[in-house]
Amino acid sequence: MLRNSGSPSPEPWLSNSGTMAHFGPDYSLDTRAVLNTLPERLKRIGELLVNGERLNHADKSYLSRQRAKLLQDYNYSVGDTETERIMRLWGKGLSRTKIAKALGRSRTTISKCLSKMELV
Repeated sequence: MLRNSGSPSPEPWLSNSGTMAHFGPDYSLDTRAVLNTLPERLKRIGELLVNGERLNHADKSYLSRQRAKLLQDYNYSVGDTETERIMRLWGKGLSRTKIAKALGRSRTTISKCLSKMELV
């Protein structure tokens, strides 16, 4: 893939003709900044996955360990603001699945929150 300047793009999925172009130049720059912080091996594994290629056992194990490291500090609890949004969306008649997609949470998390609020 070639950039406008004629040099090859190191990330074909970030090119101007790629799928990220419709998000604008700031999105592409933010994505590149995040990608630059990742280890080379993780970038290579991501590229294999994007291209639909299969991972060998060593790469699968490495990816699994990296995911575990990233998610160890993830906050699984639902905050007050998010709880209010869930109540409002549930009151509008949205399904658990649609609420989960709108908030970027799992359907199970939404179900647990609704049960906790005794709305289900």
